[in-house]
Amino acid sequence: MTKTEAIQEAVQNLKSGNIILCPTDTIYGISCDATNEAAVQKIIDLKGRDKSKSFIILVNSDRMVNQCFKDIPEVVWDMIDLNDQALTIVMDDGLYVAKNVLNRDGSLGMRYIKSGAINEILKKHNKPIVSTSANFSGEPSPMSYDEINTELLDQLDFVFPNISEEEMSGKPSKIIQIRSNGEVKILRK
Repeated sequence: MTKTEAIQEAVQNLKSGNIILCPTDTIYGISCDATNEAAVQKIIDLKGRDKSKSFIILVNSDRMVNQCFKDIPEVVWDMIDLNDQALTIVMDDGLYVAKNVLNRDGSLGMRYIKSGAINEILKKHNKPIVSTSANFSGEPSPMSYDEINTELLDQLDFVFPNISEEEMSGKPSKIIQIRSNGEVKILRK
């Protein structure tokens, strides 16, 4: 399967409410349409994930960011423009996603994707997608395709072929929380 065919297959699966494994800017992640509550629930069930634990979404356009948040502090746009490493930004009042994606307080974490296969998937899907580590809850996050539990892979609807690892950093993103009141907190360096 070519990369172009894999991207098309990934998008078809996302649009059908399926869960997929795909390369991100950091590591391989389990993904689904972030607006599809049933698909998000499939990921929760598959991973054995605590329902109180929130997800992050991946976006690739200013339009998606504006749809997904009520108020966006100006510093967020600067961070998106200037950042050259994977950065997840958590902001208040998440919108346009399934309820089971949001934190209990209504906040939402998002990472802006600028390149790679995941950017192409986002362009063609035209909606934010959930991304979570490709592991069962409680297990370490796999840093490469070869470390992903085959029992997990067997339960996914589509597995992106191992052809895009060069696009990934191989390490988790930094996480910063920016509240509507201007308070900034580093959650992961």
